[in-house]
Amino acid sequence: MVRRELKIRYAQTALGMFWAVLKPLVYLGIYSFFFSVIMPISSLNAPYALVALCGLMAWAYFMDILNSAGQSIIHEAQIIKKNYFPKIVLPVYKSLLGLVEFMISLLIFFIIQIILGHPFQWTVIFIPIILILNFCMGFGLALWTSQLSIRVRDFSHFITTIINFGFWLTPVFYTPEVIPERYRFWIYFNPMAGIIEAYRWVMLGTETPSVLFLIGIAIGCIIMIAGWQRFAQVEKDFVDYI
Repeated sequence: MVRRELKIRYAQTALGMFWAVLKPLVYLGIYSFFFSVIMPISSLNAPYALVALCGLMAWAYFMDILNSAGQSIIHEAQIIKKNYFPKIVLPVYKSLLGLVEFMISLLIFFIIQIILGHPFQWTVIFIPIILILNFCMGFGLALWTSQLSIRVRDFSHFITTIINFGFWLTPVFYTPEVIPERYRFWIYFNPMAGIIEAYRWVMLGTETPSVLFLIGIAIGCIIMIAGWQRFAQVEKDFVDYI
């Protein structure tokens, strides 16, 4: 199912899978120019391109899960009507699609790291753990979106709008240090903030993230567990709404 979906995603495009390479490079070029040349961000102990790419990789995978898995029940309505199977399969396989693009972005990251001469860190062995947490943050919201949007079709648009606004409240292209001290505590409640800072720690050797980021990660895990339980309770009713 993942292989089929990947073919559909890039079908009839001139560049095909090259879009998975081009998109992160375009975003990286824009942010690097703006925040390295026009409005330089200080207090970085790593090249800005690598700092930004860590955030972009994590956020892109998070949004891919939310957009793909969050619409999985509606988009696969015909399969649900014709076959009986555990419906959780649909958001799970949709969540795996973004993993391909994440791995391509990770390869790009390592190439840029070599070009810029930034040393590799032994902590990169923890990337799979951070990736699992990254998955959980997106999958939890996607579970709620997938089951609620079949009853209220506007819900998916609402949650996407809110999350897009949350992009600016998440240290994707900046670091938490640029946030005024009196407001900084609130970022610890943002699940993706801790994930992005963890990526930067294991991949760039930046300062160890504050233990307070565990607050947001715990919130994200609770959302996922509750969403999974609720999904299991209502999946038998999906066919009545689609």
